[in-house]
Amino acid sequence: MVAEKPSLYYQDQYFYLAQDPNETDKDMITAMGVKSLIIEPRDGDPPLPKGEHLVRGLAWSGHGQVTRVEVSVDDGNTWHDAHVEQPQERWLWVRWSYLWNITEPGKHGVMARATDALGRVQPQIPWNFLGKNFDGIVPVDVEVV
Repeated sequence: MVAEKPSLYYQDQYFYLAQDPNETDKDMITAMGVKSLIIEPRDGDPPLPKGEHLVRGLAWSGHGQVTRVEVSVDDGNTWHDAHVEQPQERWLWVRWSYLWNITEPGKHGVMARATDALGRVQPQIPWNFLGKNFDGIVPVDVEVV
């Protein structure tokens, strides 16, 4: 029987979450979080005209199937349910979409967040210093003319 855990580089120095490399209270990464991303529109796209536009993306989870995706078009102040396509299997990425009726010109922060069958909601957190297993919400800046 081993009295103490052996030193393993990837578990001790690579696959963990922390805010800086000298942090003593590191959380080992054992599963992917719940995550969504926007694939359309993208940062840097030409400005959109006012009217209806489809916001589309993908979502997945390391523990349970994705059961819900929400979209915000006002920097996270309000959230709206997106349509989540079938199949919604535990280990598959799912496609989602949201019909956005743009009435106001200007810059809009568009965000998406997913929820899985275990009730885990994608968090709004800063990047960890290693950038590993980042499951935070990443906004897309959309300009409307």
